[in-house]
Amino acid sequence: MAVPQTSAELVDNPTIGTIRTGIERGMSFYSAHTIKYQWNPCPDCGKLKWVRLIDTNKDMLQHPKCHRCSHKVPRPQYSGAKHHAYKGGTHKSASGYLVRSVYGYREPNKQCQVYEHVLIWERVHNKKLPIGYVIHHLNGIKDDNRPENLLAMKKGEHIHQGEPYKKRIRELEAKIYVLEKVLESKQLIWLGGEN
Repeated sequence: MAVPQTSAELVDNPTIGTIRTGIERGMSFYSAHTIKYQWNPCPDCGKLKWVRLIDTNKDMLQHPKCHRCSHKVPRPQYSGAKHHAYKGGTHKSASGYLVRSVYGYREPNKQCQVYEHVLIWERVHNKKLPIGYVIHHLNGIKDDNRPENLLAMKKGEHIHQGEPYKKRIRELEAKIYVLEKVLESKQLIWLGGEN
């Protein structure tokens, strides 16, 4: 390597550790006169580059590695509960049903998406949903997954939903009757909706 002879060559060929401002390096932004840079080698590959100084007293550099070496180390890719945007593994599908991510549901060691109402029904009844059956929400609210609101039906029966509604209405009327008797026996006054 040739030794520089003129002052222009000294400016163009800095030595390791040379400190310059942004303006001296030919930059033209608002704070270029205050920001300082140091000519340093990359600690991994030795490629020389200008590195921004954070603190000149402590010789702290902002990004000491070159672009190529700084991207060699893979950043951890978090998924599931470790991901910053994780919401419990449940989301609402386009059709309005709650869908949950479940590990090992269909195949061991694999994660899949399962309707939450199916999972709840299976847990309450301690068995898998039979083939050809669907879960019906009795009150018609797709994200109301209380066990008492879920009914397993054959796919063909699901189209004719009148009978389950009638049965559910009868059950609710019986509960209302019992509650009214309890209220009367305790002589409680209940004004439904009146102020």
